[in-house]
Amino acid sequence: MMSYKKIIVASVPLILGVIFMIALAFAPSSVQQDGMLYEPYFFLVPVSVLFIFIGVIALMIMAITKIKKNIKHR
Repeated sequence: MMSYKKIIVASVPLILGVIFMIALAFAPSSVQQDGMLYEPYFFLVPVSVLFIFIGVIALMIMAITKIKKNIKHR
């Protein structure tokens, strides 16, 4: 049986990535006088994508190892 601690640790980056995306949606952005887009929290875009990617990969690795263990015990 898979430990719930492992599932929580693997899903925390995924949840953080989604929270960062939601925060980015509510962050103020504006177009300046010279036509430049001003987004003070633009760094959240790559950070959130990275966290989502890490979370998905971690959960996939956990699922694959669980499937392999179940196949071995049959």
